[in-house]
Amino acid sequence: MKILAGTLIHIRFLGMMMKIIKIVIVPIGAALSGAR
Repeated sequence: MKILAGTLIHIRFLGMMMKIIKIVIVPIGAALSGAR
């Protein structure tokens, strides 16, 4: 049970990281491509 819970937390953490990366990287990428 403990291992399963740890895996779920890890997956959730990765999902949050991906969301944060998208929120940060997408606008920067849009700004860079728009600046050209």
